[in-house]
Amino acid sequence: MKNIFISLLFTTLTWSIAFSQDSIITKSNWSIGAFGNYHVMQHTTQLPVFFGSADCGVFTEGQNNGYSAGLSLEYSLLPSFLSLSGRIGYSSRPGTLSTSIANFEVFEPQSRTYQPLVQKHTFDAILDYLVFDVGIIVQPLEEIPLRLRLAADAGNPIFANSFLQTEEITSPNTVLFPDERKIRTNDQGIIQTATTSYNANALLSYDFPVSAISALSLEIGYRYGLADILSDATWKQQSYFGGIAFRTRIGDDKYLPPPPIPAPKIDTIIPPPPAVRIENKEPAIRFAALSSQPIIVEETIVTQTFPLLPYIFFDSANAVLPTKMMQKKKVGFNEADLPKDMLQTYYHLLDIIGKRLLESPKSVITIVGNSDGIEMSSQKERLAIAKQRAATVSDYLKNEWKIRASQITTEIRDTPKIPTNIRYTEGYEENRRVEIYTDDPQILRPVVHSRFLEFTGIQRIQGFNAVTRKDIQPRSWKIVLRGKQGEIVAKNGTLAPQTQSLELPSSIIADIKNHVFTGDSLKAQLSLTFDDGSELNSECSLPVFTSKNVFEVSRLSLIVFDFNRFDISNQNKRMMQQFVKDAIKSTSQTTITGTTDRLGEADYNIELSKSRALSVRDYLLSIQPTLQLKEVKGIGASILPFDNNVPEGRYYCRTVSIEVKTPVR
Repeated sequence: MKNIFISLLFTTLTWSIAFSQDSIITKSNWSIGAFGNYHVMQHTTQLPVFFGSADCGVFTEGQNNGYSAGLSLEYSLLPSFLSLSGRIGYSSRPGTLSTSIANFEVFEPQSRTYQPLVQKHTFDAILDYLVFDVGIIVQPLEEIPLRLRLAADAGNPIFANSFLQTEEITSPNTVLFPDERKIRTNDQGIIQTATTSYNANALLSYDFPVSAISALSLEIGYRYGLADILSDATWKQQSYFGGIAFRTRIGDDKYLPPPPIPAPKIDTIIPPPPAVRIENKEPAIRFAALSSQPIIVEETIVTQTFPLLPYIFFDSANAVLPTKMMQKKKVGFNEADLPKDMLQTYYHLLDIIGKRLLESPKSVITIVGNSDGIEMSSQKERLAIAKQRAATVSDYLKNEWKIRASQITTEIRDTPKIPTNIRYTEGYEENRRVEIYTDDPQILRPVVHSRFLEFTGIQRIQGFNAVTRKDIQPRSWKIVLRGKQGEIVAKNGTLAPQTQSLELPSSIIADIKNHVFTGDSLKAQLSLTFDDGSELNSECSLPVFTSKNVFEVSRLSLIVFDFNRFDISNQNKRMMQQFVKDAIKSTSQTTITGTTDRLGEADYNIELSKSRALSVRDYLLSIQPTLQLKEVKGIGASILPFDNNVPEGRYYCRTVSIEVKTPVR
């Protein structure tokens, strides 16, 4: 029976690996797998040395090694967080108990004295169980594949249940049993009182992805015996164990076979008709074949809130409006058509404000021009450049959007009221700015894109297999991935490309629908160039499949913390109140991440980003005390979401990002 379970384990692993590599299956909540573990077991007992009588001594403890193997089944309740788990398998749990007893004395012939007779009693039990267990699996952090499994199991020793009991004279050395042996068997047979074993398990595992739907795990754990394994004696087992497990998703949604590998193209070079001498050899056949796996992208319903940074930055001693702030799309301007990107939305700032002022004629804004405090030799000159900057922004709104003068007031300062620290060169860049203020929160409200589709790649690296003749090597090769709009990405080299990979740009995945051919596929072409200048080409299709994310995602980045600050402005508070109302449900999971720009010491930035994240956490909890917080963290400048070479990029990095995942109904 043990061999049957090992065979099942091997078969499941082989089938699962083949299945995960050679087919694509839509996302499912079910997974199957196999596992194998090695156990170090400890026994505590009060088993009498002789059954039915404890007067002659008892066994108290022992230690053995065992192993287990079997099959597993999981069902995901909350993907990447909580799953139900069940296992069935074979578990070998041998038990070796020993104790020494000296109950009487014997005559020792050499010394001619009576000495204690020391006998070592050993009880060897072979217990092989069929085990069922059920439990839950929790993965605390989605981005770290570390999982905790808590389970209870029940097992019955139906595969093996026997014992062998021996005794050995260990002292005096010269004394033997009547049959002139030092070791003899006292008893053996079936353990009649062996009963069902009940245990609690705790297990930690770490996943290593094998494919988009499969993972190999390393696991360690502890098993604690809840009940005695014999019905007529105290005997509990506990064990520490470690091993490996493999699992793959299964489902009955849709099975998509892998794309067929195109037949190799054959280019036969026919030699000219023979002349006088027939010495031409059979022409070489050059052939190549290219194949690859499909591209899989995940489709997520996203609502993104893009806050507005009400600052416009100018070059030194310059009052000309930066070209990037003049998008010049006034006719038919609609916020819904803006790019779904934070900085690209920011570059439409003046047009957004202009459109809103036009729709709200009673609203008034204040435009404050600033200098950096050193760009001119005198304060009078600096105030003059600050005034010109304020006028530049005011004129744009008046001329391009026909905003009435009564809706705009201007002020000037030598340096901003809340400046960036000028011990950094970047501080001067950020202080040369125009600031826009208003008492009407609708004018600077964030731009919200509701429930649009976002595509992310399951795999960023696309692998290719190329087949070429080993005896005819090309001089050079090139692999090109093409879509509707032409070449997407390419790679070339000089050695035969037996296996190669291309990194797929994020823009392809995010805009996948604009790159696929009719029938949802991309094209890959392999081109070989030979020494004689001839070329050989081979193509394959890469179908594009989409899987739907089981979560709907809402994102908000707070706009924005001033340099070295973590207090929450009234504008941010209003945004969070609206965000909680619109995005957070009772089933939602919320992650809060604080970030900084690259300026300053790394350790200080980590602490500053944590302070920002904690400020946001506290305010969110004051709005909704039942909020389910998955994680609150500060990462400083370790990941810079925006270009820190421009002032607006640094400002947008001084933020706290709130991401809410809500299960799709």
